[in-house]
Amino acid sequence: NFYQDTSEEAINFLLKHPDDLLIPQIEAVCEAQDRTGHSMALLLPYAETNDQINRVRECVGREVTLVPMIESRKAVDNMHSMNGIYSFNLGLNDLTEDVLGKKRGSEGYDQLNPRVLS
Repeated sequence: NFYQDTSEEAINFLLKHPDDLLIPQIEAVCEAQDRTGHSMALLLPYAETNDQINRVRECVGREVTLVPMIESRKAVDNMHSMNGIYSFNLGLNDLTEDVLGKKRGSEGYDQLNPRVLS
């Protein structure tokens, strides 16, 4: 059962199971877009590299706005190289954990820490 394999970051997990997870999500976004007439976006959780974004694009059969969730220092460092991306979603919980090395709720965990915000 692939749902039990949760050791990978979300984007890699989706890319590992495109037929079961990624493509159905893309199809749902496209269907919602068609039914409502509103522009929709597909959030890409824990996206860190342009390669990951391009692999998602390969699964998309039409124009869909991709919005990477920036949740690690690596993603912050690579934002400038994510081609064709015009919007980002900041995942401050995971980003704070990565930057500060502190788990959510632990002493010293602070999303407003200057290291996180810079």
